[in-house]
Formats: sequence, C-alpha cells, structure tokens
Amino acid sequence: MAPSPITYLKGQEYNQLLDHMKSKEIGYTKAQLAEIGGSVISQYILDLSETDDPIKDVIFIIGQDYNSYFGLVAARQLAQMKFNIEIIFLFDLDGIKSRLAQQCRVNGAKLTFNLIQQLQDQQKTQVTKNIIVDYLNSFDIIVDAITIETLEPLKQPAREYVHSFTDVQQKVISINLPAGWNADDGNINAYFQPKSIISIGIPLKALKSYQGNLIIGGRFIPNGYKNYTLAKFRQDDFYLSLKI
Repeated sequence: MAPSPITYLKGQEYNQLLDHMKSKEIGYTKAQLAEIGGSVISQYILDLSETDDPIKDVIFIIGQDYNSYFGLVAARQLAQMKFNIEIIFLFDLDGIKSRLAQQCRVNGAKLTFNLIQQLQDQQKTQVTKNIIVDYLNSFDIIVDAITIETLEPLKQPAREYVHSFTDVQQKVISINLPAGWNADDGNINAYFQPKSIISIGIPLKALKSYQGNLIIGGRFIPNGYKNYTLAKFRQDDFYLSLKI
C-alpha cells in the first residue's frame, strides 16, 4: 500500500523546527530531543538484528550538530544491550557530546578520536580509501551520524569517510541526511546510497527520491504543528518504515 503523503522539510526548516522545540512555547531540552532521536536509532538496529543476520559490531561516525547527539545516545543504548560499539569522532566535543561520550565509555563503547592517524601509525603508510573500507567492513553496521547540514564542498575530516561509504553502502545507516548529500536536493553529487535513512521527527526534502528503507521515528512534534502532515504511527509503533 502506498504511504500517505507527508511533509518534507528543507534543511533550514528542519533546524528551525528543532530550535523551536526547545523554546519556552514547546518546552523540550536538547538532551531530551537527543534521547528521543537516539532511542529510535537503537531500536531500529535492535530490530534489524532480530530479523536479519545477527548484528554484533556497530561503528558510529560522529560529526556535528543534532546528528552527533542522536548517534551518541543510540551508541550508549546499544552498548548497554551488549553490542560491541566503536565511536569515531570527527570534531572536538562540546559539553553535551562530552557527557554522552563519557556515558558511552562507561558502558563499554570504544572511543576513537583520530582513526585515520591511528591507521597510518599502524600501517606505517599513508592511509588509502581501501584501508578505511577494510576497517569499516569489519563491522556489521556503520552509522553515519556526521551532519544534518549540506557539506559543499566536501572537506576533511568527513571527506575520507563519505568516499569510503560508497564501497560499504549496504552496511550504512544514515541519520537524517547521508553525509555529502544536499539537504534540499538530495544526492546531486552521486555519493553513496545508504542501506537505510532514519529521519528523526520529519524527513528532509533531500529524501524524496531515496529508494531505500526510509524510517521515521521520534514523536516529539505537537499534533497540528504548522499544519505539517506527520507520519501516521499506530499506537505501539516505535518508528514507521515508509519505503522498502
């Protein structure tokens, strides 16, 4: 059955939505939104593990903005469920990320702050795309939690990972927006096509042409908000799959 039409937002509109959710009018905190979004991601991966091949090893590529918070909450929850978790940080940590990273650490997740440099030291050679691909391929799932923003032009440190994702795309789950995609126009530079994309709250316009598994979860947007047409969840749905 074809899904009902829903609202898709431009990248700027999505960021404005998240900011408004933190206003006095609505009342969420950034930490609450992080917990809501992260719980959707961890539940989806848990469900995949129970329906597909068992998932044991999961790597999170953590970048900036809300995607980093969503990813870290999911990493902590999966670590608590005894998944083997490694977290790659691409940028310096702000206060919330520092606290979430510590929570991940004490629950057994491995934190890595400069993977490419570490691989160079181990291999004693300049790291190539193939070396990064081999490392990523040692995991069952790769979570792209790099950014909600359009990365144009694509720069370090994200560039090496985006180019490597092309060779492991059937293992990649992207949060909100695959890294390297345009937030409004989609995959205009022909980067990777992830296995799944998880939209927290409401999807971006970039995903209208996406043909993979589009997952929507996170029920924090008030009913009737700006006359948006939201995903129609059943009472017991944790998330909704729109395209398979």
